[in-house]
Amino acid sequence: MFAGKVLKRSLGAALLLVLLALPGARPASAQGPVVVDIYPELRADGQVYLVGRWSNGTFTTATRFYPELRADGSVALVFFWDNGILSVLLNEYPEARQDGSVWLVRVWEGGEWSAIPVSGPALAAAGPSAPAPAGPGVLREYPEQRADGSIWFVRVYVDGSITAEPVSGAAVAAAGPGTPVAAPPPMGVRYPGVGYGMQVDPNTDLNRSIGMIRGAGFGWVKIQLRWDGLEGSRGAINWGPIDSWVNTANAQGVRLLFSVVTAPRWARPANTDFGVPGPPANPQDFANFLGSIAARHKGRVHAYEVWNEQNVNYEWGGLGNKLSASQYVELLRPAYAAIKAADPDAVVLSGAPTPTGVSDGNVAIDDVVFLRQMYEAGVKDVSDAIAAHPSGYNNLPDDWPGTVTCCGTQFKGHPSFYYRRFEQFREIMEEFGDGNKQIWFTEFGWASASGPIYSDYLYARDVSEQTQADALVRAYQIARERGYIGVMFIWNLNYAPIAEADDRWAKRAFSIIRTDWGPRPAYNALAAMPK
Repeated sequence: MFAGKVLKRSLGAALLLVLLALPGARPASAQGPVVVDIYPELRADGQVYLVGRWSNGTFTTATRFYPELRADGSVALVFFWDNGILSVLLNEYPEARQDGSVWLVRVWEGGEWSAIPVSGPALAAAGPSAPAPAGPGVLREYPEQRADGSIWFVRVYVDGSITAEPVSGAAVAAAGPGTPVAAPPPMGVRYPGVGYGMQVDPNTDLNRSIGMIRGAGFGWVKIQLRWDGLEGSRGAINWGPIDSWVNTANAQGVRLLFSVVTAPRWARPANTDFGVPGPPANPQDFANFLGSIAARHKGRVHAYEVWNEQNVNYEWGGLGNKLSASQYVELLRPAYAAIKAADPDAVVLSGAPTPTGVSDGNVAIDDVVFLRQMYEAGVKDVSDAIAAHPSGYNNLPDDWPGTVTCCGTQFKGHPSFYYRRFEQFREIMEEFGDGNKQIWFTEFGWASASGPIYSDYLYARDVSEQTQADALVRAYQIARERGYIGVMFIWNLNYAPIAEADDRWAKRAFSIIRTDWGPRPAYNALAAMPK
């Protein structure tokens, strides 16, 4: 049973018996677009979703909605939409117009009004509503009577999560008016539940690559966007590649994450090692670049990761004790502000530190130590989600120090070598009061190699192709079980065809396709995996 209609009817049951003969349309809201219509829609996946049609012509899907008892005794309906906006419906009623049409008027919190024709000439002129794009939503909801006599509304979501709120009885009194039991989504939770993505090289047949992403049933693509190749001098942005990548991703219907790295030479400080990537001398230069992209492609780049693996020297200006979590957060702070000012719905991720097993402050800082330092520097206030790079090396996803179930004797013992490293990230987030945020895996995977492999990645020879496939599938299962993981990007899809002969960076070993674009077992297993 779809209960969205039941809730709407219960909101204004008495008022629906009254027709008000008021001339003319209500004035449009001065506060931005308003939800004009709300309706259930049966999608191709066989599920029913609650869709909102907005006054600006866009469509959204409700990720959560519930009745809320207000302090004045009235009942409102609260909606969380997949564009990140919260709407509160205070009242709705039919209104007879002078041409004989009847319009359904909705009153929204904040003084906003909307109206749609439901009968008469105006309805015929308006035509049917357009369908909304597929997205996350409510799979099923139902009332449930508890042992104490309270009635709760239980909702089961497409991603497998479950929420419940009391609507009558002792539980409502305990919660207090206007207080749902389940907290509303925190800032940045635009995409509830685990998401499925792959990282690609955008210069290696992007159309074909995204087609393979979609063919596996995945919906996100990650592209690493190198600032140094796109802004040759301050303000002179080469939009050609950026526009092309954004257009291609959106045309194929996948969501896009840009991971933005590497300051151009003109922006770097004088004491940097120009032989490796590094940050700018002035963080505002980076913020201006990101803000320009977010403004130009508002709503089309769905997430930004601000830098990458900033806890290792070769991503942060080289050796010489340059590594600094506080300096990184000072880079993130204006970048976050610039992106959100241009595109408030974009998810802004902190850059993911990488597991290293080394923490000397010069070559690298341990990723968990670095994350703690990021929180001490204020990352909580300038991020919508926390990015991580959990890597399994030659250990299975369920393993942890002291548990060896697979694959050789090296790369054991230290938590850096295990996929479940992200659990330690979560502990730090909760310690700093940031447990409502998701962790996104902006890079993760298992390398498998039987041929040439560079010495840094010898663990790949311990992992068979079938083990790689099984580990990736199990990794997604674990993430779904935890309940706080967001989008997970596999490293990588299409780097094998461009890998170096000695596979210097393990592009071929980590890839889930072969050099001839044929699928490895991992690709087939991920395509078959329930999502």
